[in-house]
Amino acid sequence: AVRDRAVFALSVSKEPEAVDAMIQAARNDKSAHVRGQALFWLGQKAGRKATEAITEAIANDPETEVKRRAVFALSQLPKDQGIPLLIQVARSNRNPAVRKQAMFWLGQSKDARALAFFEEIVQIARRYQVIVVHDFAYGHITFDGFLHPSFLQAPGAKEVGIEFHTLSKSYNMTGWRIGWV
Repeated sequence: AVRDRAVFALSVSKEPEAVDAMIQAARNDKSAHVRGQALFWLGQKAGRKATEAITEAIANDPETEVKRRAVFALSQLPKDQGIPLLIQVARSNRNPAVRKQAMFWLGQSKDARALAFFEEIVQIARRYQVIVVHDFAYGHITFDGFLHPSFLQAPGAKEVGIEFHTLSKSYNMTGWRIGWV
């Protein structure tokens, strides 16, 4: 608990050494929770300086939850710097939970490269005759006029895929288990 609080303190510190200390925690702390927290804050605070530690965690950390936190950190890099890395993770990471997390964060992006990636998924689905099921539970939660890109926006996606929606997230109806396709 103390190391967890220390990571948070580092995340709000203005000292230049704070980022280096968070990178060390992300790489070396014995607690998966602390490593995950360090990665969470690195993506928001350190930007490009943290990219190596974030991608290293995705590739090498033994804990899936830490890898998922690292994928989130990529999504927080400034100026959509993380989009190409998220696409790479979605294409090639061996862990399905990590690939799924990368796809989720790509779906939250305004970046045209994310929609282009969805177009690639359509082509793959056609080639292998599979159906794409896109969990779009957070698709209606938007702010400041931002609209999440839908997988179904990609040309040809309606022929190979469906999206799931829910009232639970967007309409504060947690536990009601009402959704639609």
